[in-house]
Amino acid sequence: MIGEKRLLTNDIQKILNFASKFNDIINRTNEEFEKKGKFTKKLALMFFKKGSGMSIKDWLEYGSNLTKNLNDMDKFEETILDLKVKLNNFINYLKKAQESAKKFLKDPEELKETLERLESQEKLLNAFIKEIENL
Repeated sequence: MIGEKRLLTNDIQKILNFASKFNDIINRTNEEFEKKGKFTKKLALMFFKKGSGMSIKDWLEYGSNLTKNLNDMDKFEETILDLKVKLNNFINYLKKAQESAKKFLKDPEELKETLERLESQEKLLNAFIKEIENL
């Protein structure tokens, strides 16, 4: 077990709740890409892959398998270790997306909304990492 500590049902439930929220973030990110025009979408997807380390398609697959893998106690520790790396990669993308938004979004309301969403997602993922570290 992680850190020779017995995992409690409550610990696992917290991780599963965060995993569900992370999957929601991945799906929301994909939805944002789908709204973009062909050229902008292509650039955004390249930027995303560079910043996050994986394509959106791979992230969608990862997110959809995450809860299943966390529920499998034989895969739990391996999944948690991989997840921490993946979360840091996704946070890296969110930070870069915030900087890009400041450069490219001209509408102050759209910029404010985008930055708030990205910052909220980053905080959630950082809290997820802290929860993993507390296992």
